[in-house]
Amino acid sequence: MLHDRWLILRFRRGSQEAFRRIYEKYRDDLLRLAVSLLQDKSVAEDVVHEVFLSLIRARCTVCFR
Repeated sequence: MLHDRWLILRFRRGSQEAFRRIYEKYRDDLLRLAVSLLQDKSVAEDVVHEVFLSLIRARCTVCFR
């Protein structure tokens, strides 16, 4: 948990490496969850992709305030 907070802090400060590590840590779990809920792997992949894009957009919005 502490490691996740550290990654989030680094990501908020612009670390691409932190984002990569967050992505690698959570993508498979998120994809499994999305597939189980949506029953369609292609749609689930799109949803997970959008989740990570939203994370990037949210970070960029915070940076430019």
